[in-house]
Amino acid sequence: MGRVTAATVLQENGTVERYDDIDQALSTGAEGRIELHYAFGPQLIPSKALSEEGMWRYRDLLPVRK
Repeated sequence: MGRVTAATVLQENGTVERYDDIDQALSTGAEGRIELHYAFGPQLIPSKALSEEGMWRYRDLLPVRK
């Protein structure tokens, strides 16, 4: 999966704050929406998919655990 590099928090009043440290963004206790920024590289692109995998060959790029 991609590596989180930064976060942007959109506050309810419309202001935006960007954090280079994701832990700092989460620990502010700010209410609003958070957008995570990821670093992706060519080494993370899956090889040719087997026919039964379909679009799920990109699963490793998603921020979910198996």
